[in-house]
Order: sequence, then C-alpha cells, then structure tokens
Amino acid sequence: MAKKSSIKGAAALDKVLKQLPSKIGEGVVLGALRAGAKPIVDAAKQKVPKRTGALRKSIGVRKGSRRRVAKGGGQVVIGFRKPHSRRAHLTEFGTSTQSAQPFMRPAIDEKGGEAIGIIGQQMGERIEEAATRLAGPYAKSGLKSKRRKRR
Repeated sequence: MAKKSSIKGAAALDKVLKQLPSKIGEGVVLGALRAGAKPIVDAAKQKVPKRTGALRKSIGVRKGSRRRVAKGGGQVVIGFRKPHSRRAHLTEFGTSTQSAQPFMRPAIDEKGGEAIGIIGQQMGERIEEAATRLAGPYAKSGLKSKRRKRR
C-alpha cells in the first residue's frame, strides 16, 4: 500500500508559483524536485545488486511528461536508461526462477522523508531567488515597478 504525504501550505505555494512567469515557475519546481530525488537515487544505487554494475549506472532522474508540466505541475521520474530499463523490474520484483531483490522501494521508504524536506527547502530558496531576479533594480530601493496606464 502506498504511503500518502501531505504538505502544509501547498495552496499558498501554488498561488505564489502562479504569480511567477511560467518558465521561472517551472524551473523552480523542477529544480527542487531534482534536488529532492537525489537522495533516493543515491540510496537505490547503493542497494541495487551488483553483477556488472550496468544497472547501477543506468539509474537516474529525468523531467516528466510535457503534458503534466504544461498544466502547471512539475514531475520528475526516477528510472533507468535503456537497455537496462527493460529488465530492472525483473530484479526488483523477481521472476519464476529468480527471487526478488528489491532496491527501489526500500530506497524510497528510507529516503522519502528526507526528499520531501529537501524539496520544501529548495522551493523556498528558489522562489526567493526568482522573486529577487524579477524585482531587478526595484528590489534594493523597495520601490514597486511602475506600469503605464492604458487610456
């Protein structure tokens, strides 16, 4: 059974991210998710059974589907590069002739809480950096940008 996690302040965070331009908001989210995925990837690499080392080297993180990101969400996938992606599940879950040697699920269980903490910390830091960059010269003087009124 999958564990459920809840993040306090997610609605407020979503509101702040929507105020940032889409490319900056996407960069903030994906950068934080990649940083959060790193401890899980490292733990999985330590736990994977080593025969040739190829499966260990193939574990990595990539950006998720474009549809999900286009809807305003962010997604990263922890997975395997080809050709090892075709057989990684056989090691994890086993076959009729090979016993299971789980390494991904234990890595997620062990480092999931740490990953969520890193994601939260990185999101806060990256949002502040993006807001400071957007404010530009007005950040130091405390002035708000002046926009022309349309007539």
